[in-house]
Amino acid sequence: MLSVRKLFLDIHDNDEAFQLLCTLTAAGRACCGGESERIAALVTDPELAHRITRHGDEENEHARVFHTLLRGRGLEAAQLCADLDYMAQLEERGLGFPHDRLRDDAQTLCEEDVIAYLSRSRVTEQRGAAELRLMQKALAERPEVHRALTSVTRGEARHLAYAQEELLRLADGDRRRSALVRRSLRRTALAEIRVHRDVSLAMMSRMGAILGWSWTRRRLLTFSIRMAYLFERCGGWRRLTSLRMPPPGRRTVLGRPAAAGPRGRR
Repeated sequence: MLSVRKLFLDIHDNDEAFQLLCTLTAAGRACCGGESERIAALVTDPELAHRITRHGDEENEHARVFHTLLRGRGLEAAQLCADLDYMAQLEERGLGFPHDRLRDDAQTLCEEDVIAYLSRSRVTEQRGAAELRLMQKALAERPEVHRALTSVTRGEARHLAYAQEELLRLADGDRRRSALVRRSLRRTALAEIRVHRDVSLAMMSRMGAILGWSWTRRRLLTFSIRMAYLFERCGGWRRLTSLRMPPPGRRTVLGRPAAAGPRGRR
Protein backbone atom coordinates (compact mmCIF):
# COMPACT_ATOMS: atom_id res chain seq x y z
CA MET A 1 0.00 0.00 0.00
CA LEU A 2 1.33 3.45 -0.97
CA SER A 3 1.60 5.73 2.09
CA VAL A 4 3.80 8.57 3.31
CA ARG A 5 4.84 6.52 6.34
CA LYS A 6 5.92 3.54 4.20
CA LEU A 7 7.71 5.88 1.79
CA PHE A 8 9.86 7.49 4.49
CA LEU A 9 10.51 4.20 6.29
CA ASP A 10 11.79 2.71 3.02
CA ILE A 11 14.05 5.73 2.52
CA HIS A 12 15.32 5.61 6.11
CA ASP A 13 16.14 1.92 5.96
CA ASN A 14 18.22 2.19 2.78
CA ASP A 15 21.65 3.80 3.22
CA GLU A 16 21.84 5.36 -0.25
CA ALA A 17 18.32 6.77 -0.09
CA PHE A 18 18.85 8.07 3.46
CA GLN A 19 22.13 9.64 2.36
CA LEU A 20 20.39 11.50 -0.48
CA LEU A 21 17.52 12.73 1.71
CA CYS A 22 19.78 14.01 4.50
CA THR A 23 22.20 15.61 2.05
CA LEU A 24 19.41 17.41 0.22
CA THR A 25 17.82 18.64 3.46
CA ALA A 26 21.14 19.79 4.92
CA ALA A 27 22.19 21.56 1.72
CA GLY A 28 19.15 23.82 1.67
CA ARG A 29 19.62 24.83 5.28
CA ALA A 30 23.35 25.45 4.90
CA CYS A 31 22.68 27.64 1.86
CA CYS A 32 20.11 29.65 3.81
CA GLY A 33 22.50 29.96 6.75
CA GLY A 34 25.35 31.35 4.67
CA GLU A 35 23.06 33.70 2.78
CA SER A 36 21.53 35.04 5.99
CA GLU A 37 24.97 35.84 7.38
CA ARG A 38 25.78 37.97 4.35
CA ILE A 39 22.39 39.68 4.31
CA ALA A 40 22.65 40.55 8.02
CA ALA A 41 25.89 42.39 7.25
CA LEU A 42 24.08 44.58 4.69
CA VAL A 43 20.97 45.45 6.72
CA THR A 44 20.96 48.87 8.40
CA ASP A 45 18.43 48.04 11.15
CA PRO A 46 20.48 46.47 14.00
CA GLU A 47 17.55 44.56 15.51
CA LEU A 48 16.55 43.04 12.17
CA ALA A 49 20.20 42.24 11.42
CA HIS A 50 20.45 40.45 14.76
CA ARG A 51 17.39 38.33 14.02
CA ILE A 52 18.61 37.50 10.51
CA THR A 53 21.93 36.42 12.02
CA ARG A 54 20.11 34.22 14.55
CA HIS A 55 18.06 32.73 11.75
CA GLY A 56 21.21 31.92 9.80
CA ASP A 57 22.93 30.42 12.85
CA GLU A 58 19.98 28.13 13.50
CA GLU A 59 19.81 27.05 9.85
CA ASN A 60 23.51 26.14 9.99
CA GLU A 61 22.84 24.18 13.17
CA HIS A 62 20.00 22.31 11.43
CA ALA A 63 22.35 21.43 8.58
CA ARG A 64 24.81 20.03 11.13
CA VAL A 65 22.03 17.89 12.64
CA PHE A 66 21.50 16.13 9.31
CA HIS A 67 25.23 15.69 8.77
CA THR A 68 25.40 14.13 12.25
CA LEU A 69 22.67 11.68 11.24
CA LEU A 70 24.74 10.75 8.21
CA ARG A 71 27.89 10.21 10.26
CA GLY A 72 25.90 8.05 12.67
CA ARG A 73 25.30 5.67 9.77
CA GLY A 74 28.91 5.90 8.56
CA LEU A 75 27.87 7.94 5.51
CA GLU A 76 29.24 11.02 3.79
CA ALA A 77 27.18 13.69 2.07
CA ALA A 78 26.09 12.71 -1.43
CA GLN A 79 26.79 14.65 -4.61
CA LEU A 80 23.69 16.62 -5.64
CA CYS A 81 22.71 17.22 -9.25
CA ALA A 82 21.44 20.64 -10.33
CA ASP A 83 17.86 19.36 -10.69
CA LEU A 84 17.81 18.63 -6.94
CA ASP A 85 19.14 22.05 -5.86
CA TYR A 86 16.00 23.74 -4.54
CA MET A 87 17.69 26.96 -3.40
CA ALA A 88 19.65 27.42 -6.63
CA GLN A 89 16.51 26.99 -8.69
CA LEU A 90 14.71 29.59 -6.58
CA GLU A 91 17.54 32.03 -7.21
CA GLU A 92 17.40 31.32 -10.95
CA ARG A 93 13.76 32.41 -10.88
CA GLY A 94 14.77 35.67 -9.23
CA LEU A 95 13.51 34.88 -5.75
CA GLY A 96 15.19 36.29 -2.67
CA PHE A 97 18.39 38.25 -3.10
CA PRO A 98 20.93 37.57 -5.92
CA HIS A 99 24.12 36.00 -4.57
CA ASP A 100 26.34 38.07 -6.87
CA ARG A 101 25.09 41.21 -5.11
CA LEU A 102 25.75 39.68 -1.70
CA ARG A 103 29.45 39.68 -2.49
CA ASP A 104 29.45 43.49 -2.77
CA ASP A 105 30.31 44.87 0.68
CA ALA A 106 29.92 48.46 -0.55
CA GLN A 107 26.13 48.40 -0.68
CA THR A 108 23.34 48.13 1.85
CA LEU A 109 19.94 46.60 1.20
CA CYS A 110 17.01 48.78 0.19
CA GLU A 111 13.49 48.21 1.47
CA GLU A 112 12.49 46.21 -1.61
CA ASP A 113 15.50 43.91 -1.16
CA VAL A 114 14.59 43.18 2.45
CA ILE A 115 10.96 42.47 1.52
CA ALA A 116 12.07 40.11 -1.28
CA TYR A 117 14.35 38.23 1.13
CA LEU A 118 11.71 37.98 3.86
CA SER A 119 9.02 36.94 1.35
CA ARG A 120 11.12 34.04 0.17
CA SER A 121 11.84 33.11 3.80
CA ARG A 122 8.14 33.16 4.64
CA VAL A 123 7.24 30.89 1.69
CA THR A 124 10.15 28.45 1.99
CA GLU A 125 9.89 28.16 5.78
CA GLN A 126 6.24 27.15 5.43
CA ARG A 127 7.24 24.50 2.91
CA GLY A 128 10.14 23.27 4.99
CA ALA A 129 8.13 23.14 8.22
CA ALA A 130 5.34 21.14 6.57
CA GLU A 131 7.73 18.60 5.04
CA LEU A 132 9.66 18.16 8.29
CA ARG A 133 6.43 17.56 10.23
CA LEU A 134 5.55 14.89 7.67
CA MET A 135 8.94 13.22 8.07
CA GLN A 136 8.77 13.51 11.86
CA LYS A 137 5.39 11.79 12.01
CA ALA A 138 6.35 9.08 9.51
CA LEU A 139 9.60 8.22 11.32
CA ALA A 140 8.20 8.08 14.84
CA GLU A 141 9.38 4.44 15.00
CA ARG A 142 13.01 5.49 14.45
CA PRO A 143 13.83 7.24 17.79
CA GLU A 144 17.21 8.78 16.93
CA VAL A 145 16.01 10.36 13.70
CA HIS A 146 12.67 11.31 15.26
CA ARG A 147 14.41 13.24 18.05
CA ALA A 148 16.54 15.13 15.56
CA LEU A 149 13.53 15.95 13.38
CA THR A 150 11.57 17.15 16.41
CA SER A 151 14.32 19.63 17.28
CA VAL A 152 14.63 20.92 13.72
CA THR A 153 10.85 21.15 13.26
CA ARG A 154 10.58 23.40 16.32
CA GLY A 155 13.25 25.64 14.84
CA GLU A 156 11.44 25.84 11.50
CA ALA A 157 8.26 26.92 13.31
CA ARG A 158 10.23 29.77 14.93
CA HIS A 159 11.64 30.82 11.57
CA LEU A 160 8.19 30.89 10.00
CA ALA A 161 6.86 33.04 12.84
CA TYR A 162 9.83 35.41 12.53
CA ALA A 163 9.38 35.87 8.76
CA GLN A 164 5.68 36.61 9.13
CA GLU A 165 6.27 39.01 11.99
CA GLU A 166 8.94 40.97 10.12
CA LEU A 167 6.76 41.33 7.01
CA LEU A 168 3.81 42.49 9.12
CA ARG A 169 6.00 45.06 10.85
CA LEU A 170 7.17 46.42 7.50
CA ALA A 171 3.62 46.61 6.12
CA ASP A 172 2.03 48.06 9.26
CA GLY A 173 0.30 51.37 8.55
CA ASP A 174 1.92 51.91 5.14
CA ARG A 175 -0.19 51.22 2.05
CA ARG A 176 2.73 51.29 -0.36
CA ARG A 177 4.79 48.81 1.66
CA SER A 178 1.73 46.66 2.30
CA ALA A 179 1.05 46.42 -1.45
CA LEU A 180 4.73 45.66 -2.08
CA VAL A 181 4.67 42.84 0.48
CA ARG A 182 1.53 41.33 -1.06
CA ARG A 183 2.97 41.45 -4.59
CA SER A 184 6.29 39.99 -3.45
CA LEU A 185 4.62 37.13 -1.58
CA ARG A 186 2.35 36.27 -4.50
CA ARG A 187 5.20 36.28 -7.00
CA THR A 188 7.37 34.21 -4.68
CA ALA A 189 4.69 31.61 -3.97
CA LEU A 190 3.76 31.11 -7.63
CA ALA A 191 7.40 30.59 -8.58
CA GLU A 192 8.15 28.38 -5.55
CA ILE A 193 5.35 25.90 -6.26
CA ARG A 194 6.85 25.26 -9.72
CA VAL A 195 10.34 24.79 -8.28
CA HIS A 196 8.97 22.48 -5.59
CA ARG A 197 7.17 20.39 -8.20
CA ASP A 198 10.27 20.07 -10.37
CA VAL A 199 12.59 19.19 -7.46
CA SER A 200 10.05 16.71 -6.07
CA LEU A 201 9.77 14.95 -9.43
CA ALA A 202 13.56 14.76 -9.71
CA MET A 203 13.84 13.48 -6.15
CA MET A 204 11.20 10.80 -6.67
CA SER A 205 12.94 9.69 -9.87
CA ARG A 206 16.25 9.27 -8.01
CA MET A 207 14.61 7.51 -5.06
CA GLY A 208 12.72 5.19 -7.41
CA ALA A 209 15.97 4.13 -9.05
CA ILE A 210 17.70 3.60 -5.69
CA LEU A 211 14.85 1.66 -4.09
CA GLY A 212 13.77 -0.25 -7.19
CA TRP A 213 10.20 0.99 -7.25
CA SER A 214 7.79 -0.61 -9.67
CA TRP A 215 6.50 1.26 -12.71
CA THR A 216 3.09 1.52 -10.99
CA ARG A 217 4.50 3.06 -7.83
CA ARG A 218 6.57 5.56 -9.81
CA ARG A 219 3.53 6.61 -11.81
CA LEU A 220 1.37 6.97 -8.70
CA LEU A 221 3.97 9.17 -6.99
CA THR A 222 4.49 11.27 -10.11
CA PHE A 223 0.72 11.69 -10.44
CA SER A 224 0.37 12.75 -6.78
CA ILE A 225 3.14 15.36 -7.15
CA ARG A 226 1.54 16.81 -10.28
CA MET A 227 -1.90 16.87 -8.66
CA ALA A 228 -0.49 18.63 -5.59
CA TYR A 229 1.01 21.27 -7.91
CA LEU A 230 -2.31 21.66 -9.74
CA PHE A 231 -4.08 22.21 -6.41
CA GLU A 232 -1.53 24.84 -5.42
CA ARG A 233 -1.65 26.53 -8.81
CA CYS A 234 -5.45 26.79 -8.58
CA GLY A 235 -5.36 28.61 -5.25
CA GLY A 236 -3.56 26.46 -2.71
CA TRP A 237 -0.53 28.77 -3.05
CA ARG A 238 -2.35 31.32 -0.90
CA ARG A 239 -1.53 29.36 2.25
CA LEU A 240 2.11 30.23 1.56
CA THR A 241 1.38 33.96 1.54
CA SER A 242 -0.97 34.55 4.48
CA LEU A 243 0.48 36.58 7.34
CA ARG A 244 -0.46 36.15 10.98
CA MET A 245 1.13 37.98 13.88
CA PRO A 246 2.10 35.57 16.68
CA PRO A 247 0.48 36.17 20.09
CA PRO A 248 2.37 38.71 22.27
CA GLY A 249 4.19 36.08 24.32
CA ARG A 250 5.64 34.44 21.21
CA ARG A 251 6.79 37.50 19.29
CA THR A 252 10.39 38.35 18.43
CA VAL A 253 11.17 34.64 18.68
CA LEU A 254 14.72 35.15 17.44
CA GLY A 255 15.37 37.83 20.04
CA ARG A 256 16.77 41.34 20.11
CA PRO A 257 20.44 42.30 20.40
CA ALA A 258 21.78 42.88 23.88
CA ALA A 259 22.54 46.49 22.98
CA ALA A 260 20.93 48.34 20.10
CA GLY A 261 23.61 50.96 19.74
CA PRO A 262 25.33 52.11 16.56
CA ARG A 263 26.29 49.19 14.36
CA GLY A 264 29.02 49.25 11.78
CA ARG A 265 29.08 47.11 8.69
CA ARG A 266 30.76 43.73 9.16
